[in-house]
Amino acid sequence: MKSVAKRVAVVGVMLASAVHPSNAAELNTMNDVGTAIQACWTPPADAGTAT
Repeated sequence: MKSVAKRVAVVGVMLASAVHPSNAAELNTMNDVGTAIQACWTPPADAGTAT
């Protein structure tokens, strides 16, 4: 029974991605991840500085 549920879940994800394709950039390296995070994240005003 778990196998059937897993297959249904996989098919659901495949269908959802076909209906709503991702516009996200491909991230291949940790540098890519860091650049992507820096592009959309602003630290809180009271965060202080990292040492």
